[in-house]
Amino acid sequence: MALIYLRSVLIKIRHFFIRKQTEIYDWFRFKKDLRHKLNRTNSYILISHNLDGGGGAPSVLFEYAKYLRKQGEDVVLLAGRGGSLSTKAKGLGISCYQMGWLYKTYIRSIPELQTKGIIVCTIVCYSYVNELLRFSDKKILWWIHEEDKLLKEYEHYIPNDLTAKLHIFCGSDRIMQSLSKLRPDLHLDTLFYGCEDQLLAHKDYFKNYRHRNGEYVVTVIGRLCKRKNQLQLINAVKNLPAEISSRVVINLVTASWENEYKVKIEAEILKNKNIRIIGPIPSDELYKVYGESNLIVCPSTDDPLPVVVTNAMMFGSNYVVSSGTGQAKLISQGVDGWVYDVANTKELTEILLENIKNPHSNINRNARKLFLNYFSLERLHSIIYSFFAVDNGQKTVI
Repeated sequence: MALIYLRSVLIKIRHFFIRKQTEIYDWFRFKKDLRHKLNRTNSYILISHNLDGGGGAPSVLFEYAKYLRKQGEDVVLLAGRGGSLSTKAKGLGISCYQMGWLYKTYIRSIPELQTKGIIVCTIVCYSYVNELLRFSDKKILWWIHEEDKLLKEYEHYIPNDLTAKLHIFCGSDRIMQSLSKLRPDLHLDTLFYGCEDQLLAHKDYFKNYRHRNGEYVVTVIGRLCKRKNQLQLINAVKNLPAEISSRVVINLVTASWENEYKVKIEAEILKNKNIRIIGPIPSDELYKVYGESNLIVCPSTDDPLPVVVTNAMMFGSNYVVSSGTGQAKLISQGVDGWVYDVANTKELTEILLENIKNPHSNINRNARKLFLNYFSLERLHSIIYSFFAVDNGQKTVI
């Protein structure tokens, strides 16, 4: 045991020094680029706490960075910590740097750049915002995505007196309502993220895929944990009539978990062999999960704007969300999706039963319309462009 512990400590120390080495290397690279390249371009500055690719806010910011690059825009991507998205960004020609403990030197260099806009992603980046307010006169869009727990933990870091150059956008109406209760003094707006539309690239797969006869596949995608609430779906399926529940296959697609919660799910698997834990699945293969599922369910207790739901809309999947998700208020029941009260497992059972007995093909088309209306990258960029346009000598439409 002592050797195992020592080995784990040595691995952590090694990773620590590798990270610091990367931060120092990136700093010198940034200073060089600042002299020879960055000061000659008019860039969007995107700032994140990390670029680990594990989903959530860093991933949606990266998606926007990719979109900007495809539109021919110059992008500077700064992150507290790097990760898999850093490598991808560099491969796309995006100037990407891991700031780490040197973040103040990066932020204080921003006034030297010509910028079209500065976007800081997530409330945990408050220290970056504070530095920007001190050393830059540029307009800042602070884009907040966190769930209630983190909002409560960090809301006091938001300045009491917002200047004209700092504007806060919330990633969903749910986030805005939660933050407004904590900080009624703030002026807030909503800004949904945008996702790359992948349906066209995989249209042949969706057109030709056929579900197995007799099976009804219900899928939850996400970390196995109390907040993601997979056990509620398992309990809802138990409440179905036996002749129907025996046909239901529950796929829990995940790449991580809370150990205690996973143990509870494994106990359920021992009772029901139709429950499966699957993953991790590479992001470029996830579209198959949507194609193979009769129903995507997001039973989260508190999930500001889960990408898995937006992807379900994008692929035209039939899907169910809890009232704890950010998309819930956008959905017309039984028209472009399904919503249930997260405190009411019986209601989830009823929706499952309705969908198993009566497949609603119209939802697939309407869900797709919902995606295009709210979550396209084009829509996101039009709002961001308009927000910064007044500072770039153009008339704003906001």
